[in-house]
Amino acid sequence: MKKYRFRNWVRNWLNKVDEGSLMIKDIPQPLTSPGEQLQSDGMRFVLHRANGGYVIETTKVDRVKDRVHHQMYIIAGDADIGNELGKIITMESLR
Repeated sequence: MKKYRFRNWVRNWLNKVDEGSLMIKDIPQPLTSPGEQLQSDGMRFVLHRANGGYVIETTKVDRVKDRVHHQMYIIAGDADIGNELGKIITMESLR
């Protein structure tokens, strides 16, 4: 009988909501519904600083063929990064 009382006391103590504590049920839920979420993985870019410029690594996941495709691009230090990134996005979109 003592075992059940102690178990109930611990359960009640854990379920007790104090003003200073944050319970999981108090955390707001995301505003998007499951139907509004994107179903694709997209493309990931990683920018590496190098001597004299930058190295851009792109990663795309192909779930149909179960493969991950990596590509590396080099951008010279004196080139416009935004313009070059636009070219890289265009090239990757055409593949």
